[in-house]
Amino acid sequence: MQASKPKSVGSIDKKRARDRRAQQKLRADRLNHTHSLEANIVLLEQQCKAYEKEIQELRTENEALQSAQQRIREIVCTSELDNSETLANCDGRQPKSAEVRSAISPACLHHTAQYPTVSGHPSGFFGYPQNESAPPIGSKVQSSNGTPLSSTKFTGLNPVCNLDLSLWSRLPLNFAQEPHISENLYSCFNRPDLVQASPDEPSPVELLYGSSQNFLADRIHKATRFWPICDPERLASGLLTYNMIKWLTRPSQESFGRLLGFQRPINDQLQRPHPRCIDFVMWPVLRANLVKTFHKYDLKLVFAAFTCSLRIRWPWGKSFLEPDVTNSLRVHKEFYDTFTRIEGWGLSDEFQTQYPELLVGMDIGTLNYSIFDPVPAS
Repeated sequence: MQASKPKSVGSIDKKRARDRRAQQKLRADRLNHTHSLEANIVLLEQQCKAYEKEIQELRTENEALQSAQQRIREIVCTSELDNSETLANCDGRQPKSAEVRSAISPACLHHTAQYPTVSGHPSGFFGYPQNESAPPIGSKVQSSNGTPLSSTKFTGLNPVCNLDLSLWSRLPLNFAQEPHISENLYSCFNRPDLVQASPDEPSPVELLYGSSQNFLADRIHKATRFWPICDPERLASGLLTYNMIKWLTRPSQESFGRLLGFQRPINDQLQRPHPRCIDFVMWPVLRANLVKTFHKYDLKLVFAAFTCSLRIRWPWGKSFLEPDVTNSLRVHKEFYDTFTRIEGWGLSDEFQTQYPELLVGMDIGTLNYSIFDPVPAS
């Protein structure tokens, strides 16, 4: 057998040189990568320190605000107590301070105000008269025996019931950032001037198809057109959203009066920080459950299931719009009477199957509704 021919000295040297260069390049790359990682670590540590400082400042500010809020509540409770004792003395009564304070303080501190009955929408809304509303601020009401009662007079041991004058000014406690709400709806809160410049009463066409003159209606249209719901639900929910945003961007007795009774915030909304999107849910019990447990869920998935399951108890295929005397479209009166009552709304099986724990405290039998279910005669 013939031996293989040995390699020349020149080719061996060239191979060794290539290997050395490759190893040098590998070491240089590793060294550069290590330096880059070290620089990133230093940068991250600096950012973490800045964030920790900001968090500490926010905690300090939050503690100061909570302390100030507590002092304000104590002042309000003390003022209510003094007013009650003064009025009681004027009436010839001598209430026991301890008994009065025990009844007042929990009510003041926990906001256990009971909201008045729904006042409906303003007169002329979609061509229909409004329901009977509560007396205006500063007016006198009649007691059961016909005696005029001043709106500022304290009677009984629960003064919060007489704080209805400020209900319209008590907004839900929302987070500063809102990742769960539609960008079109969120932009409304960045431009309250354009919201307030929008008419108090939108037309159904603006809510369904958009508008170049009504900023708020156009934003609601752009948000709801992607919802997996039919036009009746889109119009009715768009109208409720319209009135809610009007009140949230500029609270007033008038804008609060346009909210339906089931739309008005409950105690949990006033006391617990929560995402703003929860405030637009129709059912108060469902809102309360969401406020307490929203951190356990992906709210985007929850509201995707909610909008997909949302139903209004209106016969399939029946017209929900009708022409008025000027041949313009307005909401059908029966349809208006349906969606302005909480009983007129329902949810399909999808939401109830996925999130049954969020419906605790609700009557599932009356809540469940399918578009193919017969509508009971009113």
